[in-house]
Amino acid sequence: MYVEGQDWFRAGAGFGRTANSRIPDFNDYTYATSFGNRFAFISEPRNPPLTINYNVYIDYTTQKKDPEVTALGLGRQQSSVLCLGDSIADGAHTIESYYRGNDSQSWCGLLRSALAPGMSVRNESVPGGSLRSIASDLQAYSALPGDTVILAFGMNDHVFEPENGVAGFESELETVVSAFLARKSNVILVGFFQQNELWELEERAKTVSYNQAIRSVAQSKKVPFIDILAAFESIRVGMDPQFAHVTGDFMHHPNVYGQRIYYSLLIPYFIQSSRSSSTIPHYVLGPWTN
Repeated sequence: MYVEGQDWFRAGAGFGRTANSRIPDFNDYTYATSFGNRFAFISEPRNPPLTINYNVYIDYTTQKKDPEVTALGLGRQQSSVLCLGDSIADGAHTIESYYRGNDSQSWCGLLRSALAPGMSVRNESVPGGSLRSIASDLQAYSALPGDTVILAFGMNDHVFEPENGVAGFESELETVVSAFLARKSNVILVGFFQQNELWELEERAKTVSYNQAIRSVAQSKKVPFIDILAAFESIRVGMDPQFAHVTGDFMHHPNVYGQRIYYSLLIPYFIQSSRSSSTIPHYVLGPWTN
């Protein structure tokens, strides 16, 4: 816990660090580059270093008008949710995951805490996972219970491309969605945000094309598409590409706040009626709020 006057002070509409603040200074953060200003990822010793301990969260009250969140609803009755995704869905480099080994601060875990006890939420996401892992074992995954299935892939797929590239990804996604629709489940497709373009393996054009593929499948199958890319782009701070203030690893794992953006875009499909945003646990305001 950081103390006003000792660690921070109010400065106009924001906050500042005191001279002897215990709050980590991101200006001290460094990483090794290999290709101009780009970096090669190394797991041990880790490069770029994690940013989880540079993240500071502020509890505050505001007089800003409390907007209403519109209930979007899904076609079929819901009593259980199945989350299928990669390390993002698993909550990698959130505080609870990194220090305590649980997924409670992932977007799936946040749905679980908000919807319990009336609805069960099961997280079968796998760190390092890709859509191929689901498609190659579709019979087993399609047997898992879940009135609503949330599919959140693309971050790993667009870097380590499947056979036939984005076209192969889109074809497999259509097959997976069709399998869950055939068993009468609701399906929600979740896109992915722009990971750090300073990583040597990242290509912006692929991020855009894979998100478009997810959107295309959602449109053709008439299921919701959660546009994470647009949401994260909307909260850039100046020229900061959000890797410092919305991730815990300086690359592609959303921190607690980043996970709550995912959750805030998903929760309208689970509330029974429109309600004030302040009455929805974990909800964060942003351009996505009605």
